[in-house]
Amino acid sequence: MHPDHHVLTQLCAELPALRRALRGSPGRLALLEQAVEAARSGTALVPLMRELGIAVADSDGSDSGARGSFPWSKPWASGSGRPVGGTYVCPQGLCGREQMRGPGEGLPMCHLTARALTFAPTP
Repeated sequence: MHPDHHVLTQLCAELPALRRALRGSPGRLALLEQAVEAARSGTALVPLMRELGIAVADSDGSDSGARGSFPWSKPWASGSGRPVGGTYVCPQGLCGREQMRGPGEGLPMCHLTARALTFAPTP
């Protein structure tokens, strides 16, 4: 297992957004690519991510040095591991259909309009 496996999932999910965000900063983009190489080779990621200014926790879950100026872009990337609760509903609000979406399943579709149902998070 990668020594910084707790960061690896976030880096993988966020890499395209991070590359876009750092496009105008060649030095920081090069540092991000070093982090990608570290991820591939199994070496430490946390120091490189912190050098980029990205908030990450230590592998033991402590927050020492976890503060950063550049947050992960997606709210689900916080590392909580909990899915967002909710259902999919009629995209036009015409009917009362509600459908849950299981892991790995495609978007539920409205068979009348051929549109994907709309996600409605649980309050």
